[in-house]
Amino acid sequence: MDSKTLLSILLHEFQVTLSTDWIPDKVIYNSSLELIESIGVNHAYSAAIRRKHLIRVINNKFSFNEDIYKKLYAYFAKEKGRTFNYHQKREIEFFLDDNNVIGLKEWARLKLNQKEYSEGFFSQLHAKTSDETVQLLNKHVLDNPDLSDDIFTSLFSAAIYYSFPEELVHKYFNKDCDADYKVRYFEHLITFHPQQIHRDKSLYYLVIDDALVNRFPNDDAFRNSLFQFISDCFATLSNHCHLGVLIKSSSTITQEVIWNLFGDIMLYSEKFINHKIKSGYFHPDKVRNQTLNGIPDLNEDKADFSEVNEGFVYKDCFILCSDEKLKEQEYKSYKDYSVLVLLEKNERDENLIPCPSCRSKNVRGNSYPILNVKSWECNNILCNDKSKYNRGKRYSLSSLIRQEAIDDEQNQINAASIQKWRLDVVNLTDYDLALEMLINHYTLVHDSIIVCNVDYASNYNHRHIESIDFPSIARQDYASRFYNMPFFNRFGIDSGAQATSHPLFEDISTVNNIEIYNGDSNVVMRQFEDNSLDGAVTSPPYYNAKDYSSWSNIYCYLQDMYVNAQEVYRLLKPGSIYLYNIFDYFDNENNVVFSAMGKKRLILGAYIIYLFKKIGFKLNGNIVWFKGEVEGKRNFNQGNMSPYYQAPHNSYEHIFIFSKGEVDDNILGKLPKILKSKPVIKMVKGKNTIGHDAPYPISIPNLLSTILPEDSKIIDPYGGTMTTALSAYNQGLSSISIDYDAKHCEIGLTRLVNQIYPKELLLFDKVN
Repeated sequence: MDSKTLLSILLHEFQVTLSTDWIPDKVIYNSSLELIESIGVNHAYSAAIRRKHLIRVINNKFSFNEDIYKKLYAYFAKEKGRTFNYHQKREIEFFLDDNNVIGLKEWARLKLNQKEYSEGFFSQLHAKTSDETVQLLNKHVLDNPDLSDDIFTSLFSAAIYYSFPEELVHKYFNKDCDADYKVRYFEHLITFHPQQIHRDKSLYYLVIDDALVNRFPNDDAFRNSLFQFISDCFATLSNHCHLGVLIKSSSTITQEVIWNLFGDIMLYSEKFINHKIKSGYFHPDKVRNQTLNGIPDLNEDKADFSEVNEGFVYKDCFILCSDEKLKEQEYKSYKDYSVLVLLEKNERDENLIPCPSCRSKNVRGNSYPILNVKSWECNNILCNDKSKYNRGKRYSLSSLIRQEAIDDEQNQINAASIQKWRLDVVNLTDYDLALEMLINHYTLVHDSIIVCNVDYASNYNHRHIESIDFPSIARQDYASRFYNMPFFNRFGIDSGAQATSHPLFEDISTVNNIEIYNGDSNVVMRQFEDNSLDGAVTSPPYYNAKDYSSWSNIYCYLQDMYVNAQEVYRLLKPGSIYLYNIFDYFDNENNVVFSAMGKKRLILGAYIIYLFKKIGFKLNGNIVWFKGEVEGKRNFNQGNMSPYYQAPHNSYEHIFIFSKGEVDDNILGKLPKILKSKPVIKMVKGKNTIGHDAPYPISIPNLLSTILPEDSKIIDPYGGTMTTALSAYNQGLSSISIDYDAKHCEIGLTRLVNQIYPKELLLFDKVN
């Protein structure tokens, strides 16, 4: 039999099996013929096997057995309390798509506990027969006539592909396979694409402790060596892998030191690479114009919007404390905690990666689903893994690493570890467990891990661990170079001299000792005297998190926060505290790309630390607002017990403790390190009962109002529903609250009247 005869047979089988008269176009026909001629007709599977492969492909592409999968999973979850991992699901679905219930029953008998196995249930499990599969396919084609050619082209490509042993097809599409065939695709990548997929440095881990910091004569020397370490890690770390930094609290490394280090590490790690990029998604003119509209005093030359700043991507920040009382409903910790920062390297790489299914190098760059994560699309018209509508296989190096984490069962993570680290506030006494978590959750078996300032064994859980030294003397003044980059001239700009006269805003409050002003707080605060207030507490609008908090880009937002904080600083008396609640929210900074690919976890906390210190505030620490088990699905791992899928639930927010100059240690000593307090429940039966999208609990302003003398006066420049005013009133303090939204002011005042008026008689100046 020659190649043309075999191709005619394969086409006839395809038409008969699917009850169609579809004919492939000339390109598909010739490509199929070339493949058959190269592999050889003698290597083709039998007709029965070819038909079986085709039916299974159809079931898989169109999910025709999805109802059966769900029925089986629901049965075991409800009746047996069992869920299946990725590998088990893949085996189950393979059996069902192959209409092999007998094989599935045998698999269940061998792999499931006898008590869980149910013969009766499996006897009622009916996967689609071949005829049923074809009927469903034809109905789908009739319902989508414009897509019929795409559907049959996709299926015919797969039919040709699966007519031969996959190894021979791989060798035909990729000559590297012919030279040294690797059954597993990931091994193929490591062998033939080592620059992109090397795993000799898949995790860097640094511990900052007393011993390390005390090696240096001053903070600047340590910071420069730290910045060099981060730069070197980025240069040598495997792409799409991680850097972890543990900052251990101690008598030397106080909470003040920890959060100043946090600010430096976050800013430098994310922004230290300053360069020009030519990617089509970067529109510097648009970024410049938007920023100039929001910050007219900006010096365009110094800002130089032609360059972008890149580096690591902020993934997570864990709070590590050692107090079992953390589990209590109401909890205030006066013990110190340590901080574990996790960063990911996503470096733009245009080097071609072959298709993970057919291994063809006939691929094209598709897009960037995530900033700097290049995705590819297979152009091979005979690829086995095209979509049901004939789109090429799409993939990225990052997704391939995650897939390998799933595919190799040696990577499976212990359920106890996933449970312990599912929140980002963790009770931990043994810090070796932090390193072990990073290894288990963020590396693959046989990887090499690089640790610094850690005394640890050379091997752990099939990974090799190497130790390196921390730079004793930095090669250059990294800090000065970094903080003098154009990036830091795009926000935090001091405006020219303020006008000598300002509009006066009327106090709309009807409650004694409570002042409420409706207006732009940056302007309203100008009417108050310098050094006139005893404290401040607020939760500012989170960047583009709500309809009422919208900015063109992160520069404009930070400028507004800067100007506002300047005014608060002017109003505070020396030694006064400013508690600032902020969350490292997920959004797009809109300073590189404006599409969804730019969305990430923002370093708002680090930005705020930088701005406040620039103004003159002193950072004394951070009260962790631990919200406990709050709603959300960020720790959802898609049922995978595998590395790279275990994103912890964000369960806390920052409450930074800033002060105008030095503050009395006795006052600071009254503030907790961790505040456990539930968020305000505002939605009841779909209705917002508060009238504000982001109210914070009264426990936050109580942190300040309960430690100040009764004759004190405090300010909240973003008053919202006037929770700060209520807290101050309850403690006998006076307060100023400002909000831009008249509706919020009205809601807040009504709330105050309703909660205060019934308690006492003489509360209002203006109530009849």
